[in-house]
Amino acid sequence: MLSEKQAGVETRLSYYLGAFLLLIIIGVVGIYYLNAPFVEFGPDTYGYLGAVHQLQTTGNPVNYFRLPTYSIFILGVYAFTHQGNLMAVSIVQGILFICAVAEIYLLTLLITRRPWIAFLVGLLVGTNIFLLYSAKLIMAEGLSLWLLTTVMLNAIVFLKTLRPLFLWISSGCLLFLLFARPEWVLFPCLLFLILIVFTWKKLPRRTIALPVISSLAVMYLLIGGYIYANARINNVASLSTVTNMNLIGKVLQYRMQDETPYNPYLSHIYDDYLRQGHASPFYIASHAPGIGDHYAQASADWAKNIILHHPVEFLMKSVPLFFTSLYYYPAPSIPHIAPGKFVNIINPLLLIQLRLSTTNILFPLCALIWLTLCCYRKTRHAFGVQTMGLLVLTVVYAVIITTLGSYSESEYPRIHVIFDPLITLVVWGSFGLGIYQLLSFLRGRKKAGFSR
Repeated sequence: MLSEKQAGVETRLSYYLGAFLLLIIIGVVGIYYLNAPFVEFGPDTYGYLGAVHQLQTTGNPVNYFRLPTYSIFILGVYAFTHQGNLMAVSIVQGILFICAVAEIYLLTLLITRRPWIAFLVGLLVGTNIFLLYSAKLIMAEGLSLWLLTTVMLNAIVFLKTLRPLFLWISSGCLLFLLFARPEWVLFPCLLFLILIVFTWKKLPRRTIALPVISSLAVMYLLIGGYIYANARINNVASLSTVTNMNLIGKVLQYRMQDETPYNPYLSHIYDDYLRQGHASPFYIASHAPGIGDHYAQASADWAKNIILHHPVEFLMKSVPLFFTSLYYYPAPSIPHIAPGKFVNIINPLLLIQLRLSTTNILFPLCALIWLTLCCYRKTRHAFGVQTMGLLVLTVVYAVIITTLGSYSESEYPRIHVIFDPLITLVVWGSFGLGIYQLLSFLRGRKKAGFSR
């Protein structure tokens, strides 16, 4: 345990390093925006703008293609600025990125209790140009990154303080995340189960049961209501038709299109397009007659049939991608920095980030260590072990879902933007704690040697 004097020093150091980190990140974000002082679009921007137009003109938030959280966010920015002010949307997303970095600093500080480790992790996240590039685009990744970080910060503060207020805040942010990124739809069950296990002997059952049951009920009633409304309005019995394209894309990615007698006509069409070098289901649906009808539902049923009849093959082909997606940045995924005033500063930062991203391959090892400590009787009740275990399971869930759902290797880095800061925290936080423990051990041996 730290003495009172040492604790005071650590507290002051955490304030100073936090303020210094904030200045650095504000500078990096400012330089990036000044280098490209214009609105930048991504591959999903027009889909989101279509959903915004629908919500604004009809008041109907149910869209067959895009969920409503990001549309509501954009309209909120419009309300405070003026109609169509996408630059303001981009700037607000930059501010949310700064907030997310500050939250990562606080998260790391809570878990490791070492300001220098928190500063290192915050610096790595805050100077990550790929994350900043994605946050600036008119797409949902920047908002989703902040929402997930806020969910995890409040969940861990709840574990620290056992105050239900933070669980309610975490649940509220999680609800918005579910209606921004549908792949997180099962995550509330995992999160609340972990929180119940970790607080089982610390809180009365009723204290945690009320917010957990209420939150789950509200979340899944709203999700069920949205699916029902989508089925009635758009004849789509799901959260989004993107799911259909992902199913088709996974079958084409793994070249499994000929592994079923179900609808050989579709197998023949997709074979032809693959031979021509076209593997994007969106491209094929827009060019092949009849394929895109009814949101490509027939092709989605065909793809689902293949996956359900070959689950082992599907999973075995997914396993390597689980690991490579952690660190591999294909050339098409690397952003092209606008040739502005500060490009000579931004490009080296991007290059450094791409080099450092290879350390993400250590995540499985770190995850194994922390999950083992969570199971070991002498360490499983430690706050740092439990919180790292929570982050590890969150990232594992995210990587599994995105690996099974996304069909393009060049898209994995963009999808990982949402939880990539958590990977950085786990890997570099583990590395920092390992160094600290090693130095403490060597210092202890040195003192023991002097005492002899």
